Amino acid sequence: MESAIQIISEDIFQDKVYGGVLNIDDVYHYLLDEREDSIPVEIEFAALFICLAGESEIMLDMKAYHIQAGDLCVIFPHSVIQGIRKSEDFDGYALGANLEYISMIQIPSTMTHFLQISENPCISLTAEEQGKLLKICELVKDFQEHPASHLFHEEVMNKLLLALCYEIVGIYTQRKPIEEQVYSRQDTIFRKFMFSLAKNCKEHREVSFYAEEQCLTPRYFSSVVREISGAHAIRWIHRAVLTEAKKLLADRRLTVQQVADELNFANPSFFGQFFKKYTGMTPKAYRDSL
Repeated sequence: MESAIQIISEDIFQDKVYGGVLNIDDVYHYLLDEREDSIPVEIEFAALFICLAGESEIMLDMKAYHIQAGDLCVIFPHSVIQGIRKSEDFDGYALGANLEYISMIQIPSTMTHFLQISENPCISLTAEEQGKLLKICELVKDFQEHPASHLFHEEVMNKLLLALCYEIVGIYTQRKPIEEQVYSRQDTIFRKFMFSLAKNCKEHREVSFYAEEQCLTPRYFSSVVREISGAHAIRWIHRAVLTEAKKLLADRRLTVQQVADELNFANPSFFGQFFKKYTGMTPKAYRDSL
C-alpha cells in the first residue's frame, strides 16, 4: 500500500466562488486515515472536525487523542495530523477556512483562548453544543454555495464565521479538554519519526538524520522502527519520498528536472534511477500513465 504523505494545501480553495470556506467532508479521511503505512499530513488552513459516530485515535502535533461521537477537534494552520486507528462506523463533519479569510475576522478578545485551545485541541460536546455548531456550519456552507443570492453576502459570511469562533471559544472555557494519550517510549520514537518524515523527507533521506533528531544511535533507532512497524526505517523514508514525487509529477506544470530539484536529488538522472528502482517506471512513464 502507498503511504499518505501529503500537505493538504490551501490550493483546494481555489475553485471556490467566494472567500475561503470549504466543506471538507470529502477529504477528512486524509486527516483521519487508517492504514498500516499511514504517515502524517500537514494542513495549511484552519479546520474543525466533529465526530458524529464511532471512534478514532489520532496524533495531532505529536500528541495522541482518543476521540469519539460528540467530540470536537480544532485544527490550526500548519498542524500535523495522523490517523492511528478508527472504527468501521467512524464518521464526522469537517469545515475549513484558509488563512486569508481567517485574517479578515477580527477577534482580539479571544486570542488568549485560542492559544489555550491550540495546546488542548480536542474537547467533548454536549448534544446542545454540537447542534449549535452544526447549525452555524450549515449556514456557512449555504452562503458559500450560493454567493450571488444575497446582497450582503461577504458581511454575512464574516459574521457567521465570527459567531462560530466565539461559540467554539465559549465551549472550551466551560469544558475540560480531552487528555492526551500516553504511549510507550518505543511507540513515541516511531511517532516522532513519522512526524519528522512529513516535514523533512524532501531534504533528508538518511536514517542517521532521523535518529540524531531523537538523540539515538541509528542502530537502536532502526531496531525500534522495525519492532513497532514491521518495516525498516529506510523503507519508510523511501515511501515518503516516492509519494511526494508522485504528487509533484502529477502537476504537469513542473518539469522532471524541477521535480528532481524540489526533492533535492543531484540531477534528474539520479532521480529517475531512484524512481524506477521502486516503481518499475521512469518519472515520464509514470506521468504519462496518469
